[in-house]
Amino acid sequence: MRGMAQDSTPFVSVLVVSYNYEAYVADAIGSALRQSYPMVEVIAVDDGSTDRSPEILAQFADRIGVIAKRNGGETSAVNRAFAASRGEIVLFLDSDDLLEETAIEEVVAAWRPGTAKVQFRLAAIDGQGRLMGQTAPAYPTAFSAADVRELAVRRGFYPSPPTTGNAYSRRFLAQVLPLDSKRYPFAPDGILNTIAPLYGDVRTVDKPLGRYRIHGENMWASLTLNPARMLAAIAQGRKEAAALLEHARRRGVRLDDVDPLDHSFVFLERRLAAVKLAPADPRVAGDRAWRLFWRACRCVRDYERGALRQAARLGWFLATALAPRPLAEWLLRLRFAPASRSRLLHRVVLLARR
Repeated sequence: MRGMAQDSTPFVSVLVVSYNYEAYVADAIGSALRQSYPMVEVIAVDDGSTDRSPEILAQFADRIGVIAKRNGGETSAVNRAFAASRGEIVLFLDSDDLLEETAIEEVVAAWRPGTAKVQFRLAAIDGQGRLMGQTAPAYPTAFSAADVRELAVRRGFYPSPPTTGNAYSRRFLAQVLPLDSKRYPFAPDGILNTIAPLYGDVRTVDKPLGRYRIHGENMWASLTLNPARMLAAIAQGRKEAAALLEHARRRGVRLDDVDPLDHSFVFLERRLAAVKLAPADPRVAGDRAWRLFWRACRCVRDYERGALRQAARLGWFLATALAPRPLAEWLLRLRFAPASRSRLLHRVVLLARR
């Protein structure tokens, strides 16, 4: 590991949390070691893997910090990794994802005093590392720190990427970690992203600085239409909403009287999917497709840029809401299971998102 900076250049920690990803973890660590920015430490925490991951990590032991622990879940590994780190800026790199070589350099360039988080877009790749032609999330044009805070206070939600697309300040993390690993056993990034605007500025670099791998075993992204994942995402969203209220009280921040799941296009899409695929499940009790559509109309501008793209997403939402179940399932596969699209249709969808 490299030493601490001796000047004002911030020292950065890249923390790789790994569990049974022997096919990908070496590539993730390699991308962290190839950063153009010099003042970086890389630490990998293996959360009790039962595959060859520990052997692979051992091959990097002369260049990175390696911590082996009993399996306790993603959040427990994140807590352990942060406790071992020293960086003023901290990135949690999923062990199946990658960072572009200039990612940390661009994060540091965007950093300002009072920053709680810098976020960027991620380009989707498949299990073999091939680009899939899409990036996420689609931030609103000129998405400022003030815009993020206003959305967080008014809507309880703002566009943010999964784990790899976020760089947090140590000052922020030190106030909220360790997270309770029993209350939040997985997806700690959802909690951290939700509460970050309460602790400082969230700045956005509107370009893909990392790669998010979709291989079928991801927590949320899927190669097939999976109702269980939709319902799990809704349950996780409710935990994030509760965390937002809790930390707002702690910070003395007054929030508008809103439910974040009513103002997040991401969660509204998943609630619609659950209504169509598992209408009897208690986690969507009381939801009606047409009500979800009207809520989507009210917030699409906050989560999609350009009138054409907004109209396309609302058109899909309305068609899915009105469709009988067989047609709704087909429309949902188009949205949530890109591998099921034909090549021509996949190109049409990508063009609509540009």
